[in-house]
Amino acid sequence: MDKTMMAIYFLILFIVAGAALLAFLCLSKPSDKKNKAGSDPSIASSSTLKNSHQTGTDAKSTAKAKIKEEKPVDPYENLAVANVDDALNLREKPDTDAKVLGTCFRGGGGTILKRKNGWTKIRSGGLEGWLKDDYLVFGDDIKPLAKELGLYIATVSTQTLHVREEASTDSAIVGLAAAEDYYPVLSQETGWVKIQLSVDTSGYVSSDYVTISVKPGRAISIEAEMAALEAARQAAEEAEQASRAAEEARIAAAKSQAEANAAKGSSQTSG
Repeated sequence: MDKTMMAIYFLILFIVAGAALLAFLCLSKPSDKKNKAGSDPSIASSSTLKNSHQTGTDAKSTAKAKIKEEKPVDPYENLAVANVDDALNLREKPDTDAKVLGTCFRGGGGTILKRKNGWTKIRSGGLEGWLKDDYLVFGDDIKPLAKELGLYIATVSTQTLHVREEASTDSAIVGLAAAEDYYPVLSQETGWVKIQLSVDTSGYVSSDYVTISVKPGRAISIEAEMAALEAARQAAEEAEQASRAAEEARIAAAKSQAEANAAKGSSQTSG
């Protein structure tokens, strides 16, 4: 009986020892894998997860940006337009004593860069300078002036757009408007926009395929304005010289005709 109990005792001890050894082996294997996890594959995997998370974040940001982009654009946003009878000086600094960089005529203006103490800094015609707010219109106040001066443009948002003689898809095609080009708007009606396609051609395009915006006139630099004035002066002088030459030619022709008539009369009298 003692021997039997002893055998059972050793058997139980063997089983317990085996189970402990098996447990130790099982625990040691994950530990090795964890240690190997410091190698490149694990870093790449971690990086991939991080990149995946970043990609998801970027995708959300892109989606938000897209939603923001799809928000209707206000054609008058960030615009300043000169509402003067003559011209408005574009100055280097927001001060009436500052250097004049150029001129904005009625309907001229540009993109707002900054506003300060009753002055607005704009970018227009390759120039950046300050205009006095007292002579500018902003936002919805631009509408009447834009309509009066024809400052609206239509930008084509499709590859090629038919320009039709009348506001109807059954009307004759008078030309084609190219993608991303813009054209002066002559009038608007339900579903259609009349544009100036070229100097001698106008027609209607579907409003579904154009974007209407406001394009103020460009600011003119002092140098360009002086060059234009000089060119106008030279043209006036040339025109005056041409007129004087034409008048002299007319007088000479009249004198020659008078002399010819006189000679003819003298000959007839002698005869």
